[in-house]
Amino acid sequence: GVHLRTQITGGYLAVKIGDTRGDYFDLFVDSKLAKTFKVSRDTVVVLVSNASPAAHQVMLYKRTEGEQGTATIYQFMTNKNGVLKKCPGTPIRKIEFIGNSITCGFGTIGSDPKALFFPATENSYLSYASIVSRYFDADYYLVAHSGMGVIRNYGDKNPVSVYTMRQRFYQTFDMNPNVKWDFSNWKPDVVVIKLGTNDLSNAKICPTEEEFVNAYLDMIASVRKVYGQLPIICMTSCMSGDKLYQYVQHVVNQSNDKNVHFVGVTPSLLSLATDFGACY
Repeated sequence: GVHLRTQITGGYLAVKIGDTRGDYFDLFVDSKLAKTFKVSRDTVVVLVSNASPAAHQVMLYKRTEGEQGTATIYQFMTNKNGVLKKCPGTPIRKIEFIGNSITCGFGTIGSDPKALFFPATENSYLSYASIVSRYFDADYYLVAHSGMGVIRNYGDKNPVSVYTMRQRFYQTFDMNPNVKWDFSNWKPDVVVIKLGTNDLSNAKICPTEEEFVNAYLDMIASVRKVYGQLPIICMTSCMSGDKLYQYVQHVVNQSNDKNVHFVGVTPSLLSLATDFGACY
């Protein structure tokens, strides 16, 4: 979901870009999807060519999550008459989303739920978080990693995982725990937490309600520590049943915080025939 916007005049724009693994990017020109491309090494990608010399808005959007690679932008190149300018209309509202694969847009491009997941099927531009942000004309941060829980990660053989979203929240880079984020540079108006689907994904290996609630309250405390008394919305998932619904309700009640709010998304909102992407 990391993206940049600029305005180009002169009709030509290229970027020198590299990646540690293999990220997918979408290019939007004047709000329309122009191309999708993969970056797996240092390369030069032509973004705009043979366009009119008038101003065009360009957005470069990283649609795969941090596990797929770390991208570096080295340089922009225009023709000799080209100029990069700041885009008008920077959103005033700011939302931060903390979540898992649902927030990442895992598999959203896939139309067959039985198909395996590939990075090409992931697109955070189509996740609920990005759609909500565009609806409210808001800038947004997606602090998310597929399979993460608030206390147990998907596939863990133990009911309590050592490293969860509570630790990743403090990182600048998804896969590098050593570089901590500077929370003073950008403060959201509201934080949305949508965790728990992975924690309770295995009925035989899952945390107790007390363990889950205490870990979730710790997550809320971390948000409070860095952002102060802003609204926090705790959401459930339509992919989870009554247990998660009740657990998150208990979290909100036990927080004793009037600015912590519950949004329950029920399984009845999920269409089994049409709503699943790749890998269900």
